[in-house]
Amino acid sequence: MQSPVLLAQPLLDRALSIFFGIIFTVAIFFCAVTRYSRTTPARGEIAAASGFSALVTEESGVIAEVLVRPGQHVAKGQALARLARPQLVVANGDSAKLSIEQSRETLRNIDLQLAESDRSIAATEAQIAQIRRGAGISTGVASARRGLTEQRKAVAQKRLGGLESLASEGLVTQMAVDQARVQSMQLLQEAADADMTINEITRGRDERIAALDSRKRDLLQAALTLRTTRLQAERQLIDQQARQEQTIVAPEAGVVAAVNIRPGGRVEAGQRVMAIARSDARLTAVLQVPSKAIGLIERGQRVSLKYDAFPFQTFGLHYGRVTRVETASLDGERNAADETAETDRRFLVEIQPDDGFITAYGRPRPLRVGMMLTADIEVERRSILAWWLAPLLSITGRLT
Repeated sequence: MQSPVLLAQPLLDRALSIFFGIIFTVAIFFCAVTRYSRTTPARGEIAAASGFSALVTEESGVIAEVLVRPGQHVAKGQALARLARPQLVVANGDSAKLSIEQSRETLRNIDLQLAESDRSIAATEAQIAQIRRGAGISTGVASARRGLTEQRKAVAQKRLGGLESLASEGLVTQMAVDQARVQSMQLLQEAADADMTINEITRGRDERIAALDSRKRDLLQAALTLRTTRLQAERQLIDQQARQEQTIVAPEAGVVAAVNIRPGGRVEAGQRVMAIARSDARLTAVLQVPSKAIGLIERGQRVSLKYDAFPFQTFGLHYGRVTRVETASLDGERNAADETAETDRRFLVEIQPDDGFITAYGRPRPLRVGMMLTADIEVERRSILAWWLAPLLSITGRLT
């Protein structure tokens, strides 16, 4: 007699199979969901994106004095530093100082001559005024005398007319009439003499004033020439002083963002010595990214920033976004035979930090132009499952 065979799986084995199946499913799901990212570090520095004015020296020299410090507010035209230029020293001393002293002595002599010329002009004007007053008095006296003579002449002519009427009637002698006529003619001569005196006074006054006016014009012309010479000497003195020392001033109002000079230090022409930031100034992080990492970087990508001045172990990580990616390398064209050409190439990438300051020990510390930093840029991001299957997928790709 045959009995049926019952194939039954032990309960423990079934539970273990289900348990390990769940674990496998969860592991696959975890590997498919969990993302793996690969980052590459890039070195860079904080630079000015906008709102900054870099001050450069026009000539070489030695910094005599620095008048401001970083973070200080300055007004437009305010003196920031003084640059002393190297001078030629001869046997008699500093040639620049000797030239400046000679120019100052020339200015002093010109000032003395101008003062003497002004005194002469004032004296000439006083003489002209005095002549006018004297001539006015003399003319007034002569005019008064002439007026009196005119009155006497009118009386004499009236008397002469009466005598002539009486003589025609035979009441007076002809001698009396002749005497009256002679007196009238004398008074007429006195009036003419008075007119001549007035004319002579006026002519003499005009001649003397004309001579004094001519002298005054000569003095004014000489004073004008002296003032022109003084302006030239003063300009020469200013140029000599400017060649000896130059003052660096703020081109606009703002905050001193960087000071790259120290008293006693030498600077060359065209060297950047300071940076002034306006209130709307914006900073950017400029990175030099190696060519192996530039392919997957794009605008808007988020990156982490580590500032050398604020170690991330103490002050934490900071973040920013990519705002610009250069399409050409900084190194330009290279020889294809150069084995290090690819590894040495760098591309410029600009990052806009989320914050323009770092909170350190409870206080905001502003970022400054020239601060060095390291940025961790994500160049690859995929799931762990895709990373595990990558070798298999690459083999499949080769076979196909």
